[in-house]
Formats: sequence, C-alpha cells, structure tokens
Amino acid sequence: MTAPQDARRPAGYLRLRQQHGLNCLPHHVESFVTQGTRQTHSTPEKTEEIYPKSYLPRQARC
Repeated sequence: MTAPQDARRPAGYLRLRQQHGLNCLPHHVESFVTQGTRQTHSTPEKTEEIYPKSYLPRQARC
C-alpha cells in the first residue's frame, strides 16, 4: 500500500530541485520519504523509491 501523495516528502535530487527552485531535467528516479517500509514502484517512464523516515537526516525528522 502506498502512502497518500501529501504524506510523502521529496528526497534526493527531487528535493534539491524543489528546495532551490531549479529548472533542470527530471531524473528517471524520484525519491520520497514517508512512514512505512522501503518500496519501489516502477513504470516504463520512471521509478519511485519510497524510504522510511529513518533515512532522513536526524535534524530533518521533526
């Protein structure tokens, strides 16, 4: 079961693009952090990597 879209926090390259307002090519892998377990969802167009909150840096877990 996938977490609702609003419960997921962008991570990695996607987070950097959003955080800094970068207008650059999207990566074929999008990473998110949410409650739950590690998951991978793939389509021919992209792959979504879902990580548990423990993957966040300690100061960002609030």
